[in-house]
Amino acid sequence: MVNDVTPERLRRLSEPREDVTVLSLYLDLDPSHLSTPPARESAVDSVLADARRAVEDRDLGHEARAGLREALGELDRRLRPSAGMQADGARGLAAFAGVDGSHEIELLRLPAPVPTQVAVDRAAHVEPLIAMAARDRWCVALVNRQAARFHLGDEWALEQTGALDDDVHGRHQQGGWSQRNHEGSIEEEVAHHLDRVARALHVAHVQRGLFGRLLLGAPKELRGALEAALHPDTRAVLAGWVDVDQSAAGADAVRQAAAAAIAEHRAAHRRAALDRLQAGVGSDGGHGVHGLPGVLQALHERRVEVLLLHDGVHRPGGRCPRCGLVSLDAGAPCPADGSALEPIADAVEAGIALAYQQDAEVLVLSEEPRLQTLGGAGAVLRF
Repeated sequence: MVNDVTPERLRRLSEPREDVTVLSLYLDLDPSHLSTPPARESAVDSVLADARRAVEDRDLGHEARAGLREALGELDRRLRPSAGMQADGARGLAAFAGVDGSHEIELLRLPAPVPTQVAVDRAAHVEPLIAMAARDRWCVALVNRQAARFHLGDEWALEQTGALDDDVHGRHQQGGWSQRNHEGSIEEEVAHHLDRVARALHVAHVQRGLFGRLLLGAPKELRGALEAALHPDTRAVLAGWVDVDQSAAGADAVRQAAAAAIAEHRAAHRRAALDRLQAGVGSDGGHGVHGLPGVLQALHERRVEVLLLHDGVHRPGGRCPRCGLVSLDAGAPCPADGSALEPIADAVEAGIALAYQQDAEVLVLSEEPRLQTLGGAGAVLRF
C-alpha cells in the first residue's frame, strides 16, 4: 500500500510563507463506496466545485486568484479516471497548490481514506495527514533456521528490503554417534546464522539508522536464541513478535501481521503522552498546558515537546506578520510587539506548523475523553 506522507513533507507543507496562498484538496478514494469510474468522476466534480467556490470567495489578489484558477484546471485534468489518473492502490489523495508560490500541483497518495474537503489558507491544511506520518520506522525480520527476510516501513507499507541465507544442513536421519555429532554441527550452524541476523539488524539500526522499532517473526523454538543473539541496543527496540510463514507471505501479508502490534505500540505511546500531559497540568509548575490559548502561547515560546489535539478542533484566529505569534483573537494586537494580526482561517493548523518548526511531536486523537476534558488541546512542555 502506498504512502507519500512523511514528517519532513508535513513540516515543509505546513510552513507559512509571506504573500502565499495555498489550496489544499482531499479526495476520498475508499473503494467501499467509490469503486467505479462514474462514482470517482462524481466525487471529483463535487470536490472541484467546492474548491472553485473557496478560491472565488477568498479575499485574494489578482495574481494569487489567477494562479489558483490555473491550478484547479490542472487538477481537473489530473484527477479524473477518464484522464488516466493512477492511484496505485491509494485509498485517498491530497493535492496542494501554491505551497512555494508557483501554484504547481503536489499530489500525495494516502494509505487510508480521508474525508473529501477543501481549504484555502496561508499554509497547507495538513491535520488529516498527521496520523499517516509515523515518526517511527519499523523493521520486521522474519527468521528461520537458515534464512531471514527484512521488511522496512510502517503499518501502511512494509516492503522487503533485504534477505540473508546461510547454508545450514538438514537433519541427518541415521542413528548412533554420527547422528549426534552431525546434529551438534547443525546447531552450531544455526547459532552462526542467528548471529549473522543479529549483526545485520545491529548495523541497520545503530550504524545506518534504518529503523527505530523492531518486530521479529521466528519459529517458537528459535525465539529465545534469536533474542539472546541481539545486540543490547537492538534488543532495546524490540517491540514484539509476529506469526508469519516467511516462505509464503508476501509484503502485504507481512504488513497485516505487523499492523496489530504496531497499532498497540502507538496506542501505548498515546496513553503515555496523555499521562504526561495530565501530570503536567495537575501540578504547580508542571510541564503541561491545556486549552488552545495556553497551547498557542507555549508554541510561540518554543517550549512544546508533544502537541496533542483532538480530532476536529479548528478555530479561526490571527498571526503576527513580524514574530509569527498565533492567537485566537485576530482583532487584538500582537501582545509581543503590538503589530496588527493577519486573519487566518485556522489557528490550529498554524499551531501545528509551529510545532513542526520546533521539532515537536504532533498527536491527533479521536474519541479521547481525557483530552476532551482538557479543552481538546494540550502540550507536554520541554521546560
